[in-house]
Amino acid sequence: MHTSIRISAALVAALSVASSQEPVRPVSSAAQVLRTPTPIHTQADDPIGGAYGVWTAGPTWKASFHDGFRFYAYATDLHEHPRLGWNTESLAIGGETLLLGEGRASWTADRHVTEYASLREVYEVRADGVEQRFVIDLRPKQAGELVVTGRVDTNLRAESTTPRVGALSFRLGGDERIRYGEALAFDAAGNRVPVATSFDGERIRLHVPADFVASAVYPLTIDPLTTAQHFAGSNAPILAMTFTGSSFPGSTTAITGFIVQTSATDQDLVAYTCTEIGGFGLFAFQDVTNSWSTRTIDSTEVAAANRWVFAFERFFPSSSTTGARAQVLDIAFNPANPGTTLFAATGTSKPRIGGRRNGTDALLVFGSGGGSTAQLVDVAGPALQSTLTISTDADNWSVSRAASGSSAWCVLSSNSTLGVVAYLISAGASAPIFGALTSVSAPIGAGSPQVDGDNGRFLVTWTETSVPTSQRRLRAQRFDYNGTAFTLGTVRSVSSVSILTSLTNGEIAYDFTTQSHWAVTWATSSALSMARSARIARLGYQGGVVESQELYATTQTVDAIDPFVCFNGNLLIGTRPSFSCGYTAYTQAIAGYEAFHRTFNYAPDAIASTYGSSCSNAVLGDGHPPFAGSQFYNVSAQGLPANSGAWISIGVGPTNLPLDIIGMTGCVMLTDPIVTLSTRINGSGLAILYIPLNDAPVFLGDFYLQWLWLDAAANTLGVVNSRGMHVQVR
Repeated sequence: MHTSIRISAALVAALSVASSQEPVRPVSSAAQVLRTPTPIHTQADDPIGGAYGVWTAGPTWKASFHDGFRFYAYATDLHEHPRLGWNTESLAIGGETLLLGEGRASWTADRHVTEYASLREVYEVRADGVEQRFVIDLRPKQAGELVVTGRVDTNLRAESTTPRVGALSFRLGGDERIRYGEALAFDAAGNRVPVATSFDGERIRLHVPADFVASAVYPLTIDPLTTAQHFAGSNAPILAMTFTGSSFPGSTTAITGFIVQTSATDQDLVAYTCTEIGGFGLFAFQDVTNSWSTRTIDSTEVAAANRWVFAFERFFPSSSTTGARAQVLDIAFNPANPGTTLFAATGTSKPRIGGRRNGTDALLVFGSGGGSTAQLVDVAGPALQSTLTISTDADNWSVSRAASGSSAWCVLSSNSTLGVVAYLISAGASAPIFGALTSVSAPIGAGSPQVDGDNGRFLVTWTETSVPTSQRRLRAQRFDYNGTAFTLGTVRSVSSVSILTSLTNGEIAYDFTTQSHWAVTWATSSALSMARSARIARLGYQGGVVESQELYATTQTVDAIDPFVCFNGNLLIGTRPSFSCGYTAYTQAIAGYEAFHRTFNYAPDAIASTYGSSCSNAVLGDGHPPFAGSQFYNVSAQGLPANSGAWISIGVGPTNLPLDIIGMTGCVMLTDPIVTLSTRINGSGLAILYIPLNDAPVFLGDFYLQWLWLDAAANTLGVVNSRGMHVQVR
């Protein structure tokens, strides 16, 4: 028999209180990988947006190769990217134009090549720009100056110039936005010569001297460089970030995605593989075309299908419409391909995604027709399946990250009349079905409600403004579903700030190993002091705050804080569960934006250890470390007489009192009990007692316990006890 008790208020008051503040952990930054060019790539055409094309991108620019060469500088202050395009028009030697023919394109991750009859047009990707090269493999029969001509497509201005050695500066107003670099020619023997560049307003021409053309050892290469010049706003701000780990035992693989702003109207999605402690791998998925923009992003894991799923919204400027999309990727540190894109209907928006830990389906939730809709995703297929209207009037929604077994996803949907409503949605044989619905206690107008949990145990967070107290508050509420009805818990405050300070709800993550804890993140910003911060807190099973920590604080005027969190549940041997968390921020050190990672660990000194001597061979243990806020913390004793009675004495300190005088020969009392609790021993000689560890009010401290049980043959009294157990709740 398993017996459960709650630590009494008297016992809480009697036990010593200790701090559980986590020591500061090293911060890892994604600055280097964010400044590494994305591979040259293509992807599936979009049913709304059309062909994707062939693209690459760097920290201050992006470029395409499907319609000639187009180079775009990032400019968050402009509605249109500064653009410089090149289409090779002709190759002439000694005034005679050579036949180019139809170009044949091919590419690798960092090199794009178009082969013509008379030359090869090569583009090599570098962090500071794209290096354009023209290669003539064979010595031409003609003699004279060699001239390569390209037709220019640009929304900038450059001064016309006759042939001269030097770069071309393409400007907008007085600012140089793109530079077409000074060119150089070199041959196979290493001989080199400066190349003159001319521009007539429509065409750029590269002029290689006739004597070098005649004396060169072929192949001969012409080499300019196109770069984006640094200017205010050229480093792309990170607007949003998502992070998802793997729950496979022993796996440390994770994936992260960013939305970066490249112009005032264009936002791009870039995803990388990484580790759960912040180490980065390779690019996994890129969505950087100029034809559409990415507005929101979310991610999850579908473990049994060995897949990650990104959910994101594309906006199509040409038609002023949106479409929710899901990208299905293999779970691997170095994905071999960009995966499969799934397309929700036209007009869908702001998708969120919930996965499964032991299934092959996911739940895509998005806006549609003024309401919210759920669509089941067969991730193993992969394919979109049946849809279900959740609400016909909704302006915000959230979905729990990962269901398990036959349990349901929880979907929150909020609007201006009903407030925040929670729905349980399970995957039926042919369509998702409603399990139940209830209104949680969040008020109408609650800010960004978020939910996570599993197996009928959920926690919702939201922000609200309290006029009577002149505060903005981050609130949390635990709620359960038992198969027939919802039970709402107490609404609790996680954090509060002055009404003059903005408060933004971040993400929430559920610890499915303890089934008792959630981590929540939020950000604050003061318009008066310019102080900004990102924080994280661990909440217990009643929604009470167990511990809280600052992730980041700044008073910089240019800043973007976007806290995220996910649960790391792979449980490597010898490790404990933890949460991956972090934020994005502008830093002066690199004059740009970075993504920072932290690991939010449970306190390492949350342990239970045995002490003292015993008059038995009982083996003591606990179900998991004594983390504050655990509803299912339990202690056990193995090797007891089957089907008998047992007790636990719980006290605030150890003792060492021999019990021979009362007939318990060789036994010692090892704790001074405040309470004694009873339970039963099962047929296998195992006794378990569940001790919920309070989080509202939070209990942080130590207690001592000792098992006792009946054994008539053991001694005169017929009672035996165990060694003591020292429990450190943190």
